[in-house]
Amino acid sequence: MILDLQRAAHAVLIRLATELDGLSMLSPFELNALGNLAAAGSATTPSALGAAIGCRPAAVPSILERLEMRGLVTREAGTGEHEELVALTADGVAAAAEVSAAMRELERRAFAGLSTDATGQATAALRALTEAATLGTAR
Repeated sequence: MILDLQRAAHAVLIRLATELDGLSMLSPFELNALGNLAAAGSATTPSALGAAIGCRPAAVPSILERLEMRGLVTREAGTGEHEELVALTADGVAAAAEVSAAMRELERRAFAGLSTDATGQATAALRALTEAATLGTAR
């Protein structure tokens, strides 16, 4: 089941990348990062972003560097000793809005044949799995 979820997530991100013509230069991880930064609603730490997008901590700096070079994010010193904060720029907000709209449209098409109840159950199951994995209690 985990491999099926991983394949589904990867397929959705690849599909998203192909549908976003104006953002075609971004990798699936970069698109995911933009969507998660927008969902966070404010500046976040690289480690929190890495956890949200499901990539290795060592990969986060290069993702952020590419987004920063494109003018989509800024990085600044945080309140902690070693942790910086990442925030969307105005261009990043616009790109994230495009990513979010495309994600909503993909969701609409993907779940068009399911009842509201079935969609709710699938969402609840995915959230529970995410929470269990995050807490280290997935079995």
